[in-house]
Amino acid sequence: MRLVPFTEAVDLSKVVRTDPNGDVVIEHPIAYAGDFVHRDYGPFSLTLQKFRQWQAHAAKMLAAGNEIPIWIGHPRDTAAAPAVGWIEKLEVRGDVPVAQMRLLADFAQRVARGEYRYTSPEFDDRAVDLQAKPIGSAVEGLGFTNIPFLVGNPAVELSLEQARAALASSPQAGMIRLSGHGGTVSGAESPGKIALIP
Repeated sequence: MRLVPFTEAVDLSKVVRTDPNGDVVIEHPIAYAGDFVHRDYGPFSLTLQKFRQWQAHAAKMLAAGNEIPIWIGHPRDTAAAPAVGWIEKLEVRGDVPVAQMRLLADFAQRVARGEYRYTSPEFDDRAVDLQAKPIGSAVEGLGFTNIPFLVGNPAVELSLEQARAALASSPQAGMIRLSGHGGTVSGAESPGKIALIP
């Protein structure tokens, strides 16, 4: 069993900005390295190499003007599911993928009320580009959930006061505290699309 905990660098997530329409942009870690066994997908691994592939794919998508959607949970029909936010940037910091995500105003208020607390990446280990060329692993979306598969992933704790304070202050608004809880998982790598749900 291998489980890599979050580093001090990502113990806090910050409000990057709030838009005039009430959307809130935060940075938040979305996964951590380890070996896992999922009840539906079997054993798989999350590695620094995969996280770097996620970052490279996201950069290409964003450069082409395509933000990565954020949903409530993991919808079956992702093409028709309404987005509650968008990933604007994904980068690896140390050994952790951190997403800069814009939460739409209504959903940001729901997160602030504590209705949704955790993120869950949806990724494909056999992703292809528009010319059907294999590109490795890619994040295709991010779900907000209350029962995360990655039990060590910290919760998003955005209070209404913090959201309001961020709106009233500079774009470099204060830090948002995150809390996590531990867990253990084991397994080995398995290719294919994986939605990290319990």
